[in-house]
Amino acid sequence: MIYIFKRGYGILKKDGISKFILRFFDYFIKLLQYKLNSNSDKKNANWFKYISDLESRAEILTCTPWKLGFETTSMCNLQCIMCLHVFSPLGNGKHFDLEKLTLFEDYIARAGEFQLMGCGEPLISPAFWKIMEYIKQTHKVKPRMAVSSNAVALNKTLADRILESPLDEISFSLDATKPETYKKIRNSNLDKTISNIRYLLEQKRKLSLKKPLVILNMTLMKENLMELNSLVLLAHELGADAVSFWPLHDYNSTETSNWRVERNGWVFSYREQMLGQDEEQAELANAEIAKALQTAQAKGIELVLPVGGLPKFVEQKKADTANQAVSLEQISISSSAAQTSEKSPALPETSSQPMPTAGDVAVRHSLRECVSPWEWMAVSECGEVHACCYQEQSCGNIGQSTLEEIWNGPVYREMRRSLANNILPEVCKNAACKYVRSYWMYNN
Repeated sequence: MIYIFKRGYGILKKDGISKFILRFFDYFIKLLQYKLNSNSDKKNANWFKYISDLESRAEILTCTPWKLGFETTSMCNLQCIMCLHVFSPLGNGKHFDLEKLTLFEDYIARAGEFQLMGCGEPLISPAFWKIMEYIKQTHKVKPRMAVSSNAVALNKTLADRILESPLDEISFSLDATKPETYKKIRNSNLDKTISNIRYLLEQKRKLSLKKPLVILNMTLMKENLMELNSLVLLAHELGADAVSFWPLHDYNSTETSNWRVERNGWVFSYREQMLGQDEEQAELANAEIAKALQTAQAKGIELVLPVGGLPKFVEQKKADTANQAVSLEQISISSSAAQTSEKSPALPETSSQPMPTAGDVAVRHSLRECVSPWEWMAVSECGEVHACCYQEQSCGNIGQSTLEEIWNGPVYREMRRSLANNILPEVCKNAACKYVRSYWMYNN
């Protein structure tokens, strides 16, 4: 129950009383449903085990993953400038091997949430549609399913198929509202992409459907910052449900410093495109985000904030070496538990450790707040398992170990044991999440 009250406090603090009431009304309806039908669905029993394991911060879990992620494909039909696909031939990769899906039969039946995406474009993958249908057939009570797409392959046939599917949410990555900016970042035709999304939303209205929720998203950088507000206006004009955004992530200082791509007469430098390089640019970023938030409120469009809350950028100061950068602050409207005042033991400094950059938080986030290894299993198309999308090191491979050997194996257990004691797990040292960034900022 402690965890539930902490989550309630976080929702109340971040989203206000109205969303707090809606979320907890939904929670108690589910609780009542599971109590009355506790033996009718494997998912029901697993939900109670999941809450119990999470509340106690157990190292060996009795539940199976409540959240499952499948990278339906590592192939993509775009080479976005800030994605690793830009360094690979177009269409490089492969689809998830559906023969491996039977390994997850019991885990799928017990899970409550699914993300069917990874580094590729789901709509071009046969595995996406088949996995979604498999999940639907496995569950008596429909779980939540979400996906992210670039909408380039979204023709009328696929749009109709999505509207007939059990999908709860689809987020379309646009990154621009001007054709020339979209061409720079995504190297494709914006008008065609918007036309694809428009058709889906028009059909959704014609059929009076509430789902899937449709979100337009943007990865914020210098090149598209001035188009965030117009993305909110575009979402309103199209009839989308929400807009989401987040700054460029800094997964590895050396890697992003060397990330330079020349295309269509434009040179993209990852490090130089990060927001807050100087005081003037930081003030501009804050003003544009505030403007977008105001427009969203006026138009009745939900603006989904980055993990950790509303960002506020300050001038980025220079580090001791050319390949490092230090903190950009962020005002945190935390959706997690109250912050701890204990200081975590610092790890020895190494040349490879990440330095805090865009997206860091001014309010410290305790490592204990991370719940990923208690609830999440993300599986890549090649069978590698991770506890979250930020983790670089694998927890195991389904081709070499059973799911139980991975789920309660040494990597997952070390993560749970470390996080429960407010210690940074070895596998998380280079993660770009708010917990690890906060750790490095407050301990180094």
